[in-house]
Amino acid sequence: MTTYRIMLVSVLFTSVLLGACSNANEKPQLPMVPINQRSADVRYSALQKIADQNINKWIGDNIEEVRFLKECTWKVDDEIFFNTRKDRAYLLLLIQDNDTSAALDYVYVLYAAQNMSKWTIYFAGLPTFVIPRDRMPQVGKVAMGKLAEFGRQEIRKGYFGSNGQIDDKFVNATFSEELKARHLEFLRKR
Repeated sequence: MTTYRIMLVSVLFTSVLLGACSNANEKPQLPMVPINQRSADVRYSALQKIADQNINKWIGDNIEEVRFLKECTWKVDDEIFFNTRKDRAYLLLLIQDNDTSAALDYVYVLYAAQNMSKWTIYFAGLPTFVIPRDRMPQVGKVAMGKLAEFGRQEIRKGYFGSNGQIDDKFVNATFSEELKARHLEFLRKR
């Protein structure tokens, strides 16, 4: 990872972690749809598969911003945060650094947008959560389940409105010309 990106994600994480630490003993009162209740909806598994294929293609194409994934264990999380129309969504990319001396593991936020029945996965210009290994009770990599739990909790803060319903503005607002431009730049960097 470039020094700039590490610094950027460290700043993001520090602000998130400080907020999370102050409420560490409180359970979030956010609605959630259990994964097993929606597993029958093929849109979830189909989009997860598309995201996996895109990431593997980017790695194979030697895209600069994802080269580091060759040295990591990664997984697209099972929980997907669709808007109510199911044509936009946030996904979480859970990343464990395979270097035993690494100090950090990551949760990258991905974005998906459907246009004319075709999904596009966006990687660049989205938040990244950095999880220091030394703040976890276990030694070594942060467990995928813990990475997922952290990422899901952060997304849910904006995903559900005060009425407990999905906030489409939160999901849809990310899809912009700037996101598209960053994605094109991301694809050019090899």
